[in-house]
Amino acid sequence: MNFAIEPRTTQPFYMPAHYVEPFEENRWFVEFDTFSIVQLNETDFDQDATALWTPNLSERVREPIHEDTSGYSVFFFHPGIALPTHPNQFPMDAAGMMIHVPDVLRTAVEGQAEQTFAYIFDNDDVLQEEPAFLAGARIDPGEDAADLVFQEEIELATLDSQDDCISKIIPVGNREWTVVVCKAGGAYDASTVFVVLGGVTIFAACLCLAAWFWTTSRRITRINDIRAAAEHEKACLIVKNAEKTAR
Repeated sequence: MNFAIEPRTTQPFYMPAHYVEPFEENRWFVEFDTFSIVQLNETDFDQDATALWTPNLSERVREPIHEDTSGYSVFFFHPGIALPTHPNQFPMDAAGMMIHVPDVLRTAVEGQAEQTFAYIFDNDDVLQEEPAFLAGARIDPGEDAADLVFQEEIELATLDSQDDCISKIIPVGNREWTVVVCKAGGAYDASTVFVVLGGVTIFAACLCLAAWFWTTSRRITRINDIRAAAEHEKACLIVKNAEKTAR
């Protein structure tokens, strides 16, 4: 990459980057003023949130270290925790992290067992009229890990209009992100083979139950007939014996 020195107005406070990890891929960032980098990427940090020691998240940006077009990145800025002895002091140090949203998506879908689509949007991007697209992918479950096929940029309103999509708003730093999960075509469709097999199994079970009930009823009826015949024969013998005794 080629960098050139650009004029900049004097600022009341500068926040240069002194420590960068990994260093080899980001050595160009060392000693740069963090606020300058933020303005260079046309992001809009909430200065009030920074003064209040609140974690800050930038608008979406394209990382300059590679030409990845699978999604956007955001800069996470944490000013630390205010000391109780100096509650009104402006943060003098901060921790920053460039977050590649597609990697966040890849981590979030670990263990996913069904093929689905997942998207992430930034609701508070002042540079966009609608929630800003951050990343989207089709998740294909695998034996070891899920494979992600990243999708083209799409509007949140388009996904909201689909019946097979659900969305949830989650707070991230000083912003709100919308996570949308959509059903992949045919992912949850019932298999006709299993439906037919289940119907045949139930029908066969009903036939077996009916046969068992019929044979059991016949057996009980026959036993009752035998008992009745035995009782009748016993009664006849008693009568005959009584007649013989009377003679």
